[in-house]
Amino acid sequence: MLVVDDNRYFLHALNRLLTTAGHTVLEASDVATALEILTAEPDGAGVEVLITDILMPQRDGIQLIRELKRSNRRIKIIAITGGGYDNELAEDVLAAAQILGVDLALQKPFDPQLLLDTLERLTDSPSSADPS
Repeated sequence: MLVVDDNRYFLHALNRLLTTAGHTVLEASDVATALEILTAEPDGAGVEVLITDILMPQRDGIQLIRELKRSNRRIKIIAITGGGYDNELAEDVLAAAQILGVDLALQKPFDPQLLLDTLERLTDSPSSADPS
């Protein structure tokens, strides 16, 4: 699984949640690094799920999602955003991600169990750890 977020604290917290639940996590702090990871192996082998922030500097998560959809990679995508202090912006970018066909769109802060349950459904692998 690849997690992309420009906020290193959030990235670390999400990595910890996911690894505690038994997932193998790769991290990227921007879209360019995420694309390097995804293109390092043919068809992004080894990356079954992408969790990406939407609002990031330089290239955003929407651009990353578009690129993955164009390449026809079979990666499940979860889009997340905090939208800063603008809830309308967060809702708009998550709606755009849903139009592009993401598997789940979440606004920060979100229920960690919802994320873990969704990952279990998307990957057909039970998560044995409780995030509490």
